[in-house]
Order: sequence, then C-alpha cells, then structure tokens
Amino acid sequence: QTDKWLKNTDTQIELKYQAVAGTCDQKPFSELWNASQRVVCKQYILVLGGPHWDSARGEGIYREAKKMAALLNGRPEKKGAKKLSVMKYSDFKEWVREQS
Repeated sequence: QTDKWLKNTDTQIELKYQAVAGTCDQKPFSELWNASQRVVCKQYILVLGGPHWDSARGEGIYREAKKMAALLNGRPEKKGAKKLSVMKYSDFKEWVREQS
C-alpha cells in the first residue's frame, strides 16, 4: 500500500524521506520494482525528500532510480503501475501545482 492514492487520476504516491546515507540507498530500486509488479494503477510516483537526496551520493542514486523507472516503463510484461516516475520533493510540489 502506498502513502497516498489520488483516485480521480488513479495515481499512487510513495514518499521517502532520508536525512543521511545508509540502507536508504536501496529503497528507491526496491520500491520501483515492487510498484512495477504489485501496485496496480495508471501512475506511480516515488517522491524522494530530505537532505540526503541533494548530496552527491543521493543525487547519483536519484538519477539511477529515474533510469530504472524509464527501463521498467518500457517493459510490456509489467503487472503493476502503467507509468513509473521518480521525483525529488521540490519537483513533486511543482507537479502538484500543475495538477490544480
């Protein structure tokens, strides 16, 4: 189950806050894989918030997670979310404004 479901657009949103490095580095990839296989919706957005994602290490993981989302989006055998996205919290806030 995700943190928020926007029923009108069938969008599932998962929020991950991280202040420091550590095992959180694995979270985006397992979240994306899980969403591609088990979260049935039109769109799934993984939102990464907190200072860790602005560090050099966090930024690299963020870029790789975006690549993974794009690769999974291209797989026709996906059973879960039709479209996967990864955003930093600042980008997510802008996305929310655009939806209004």
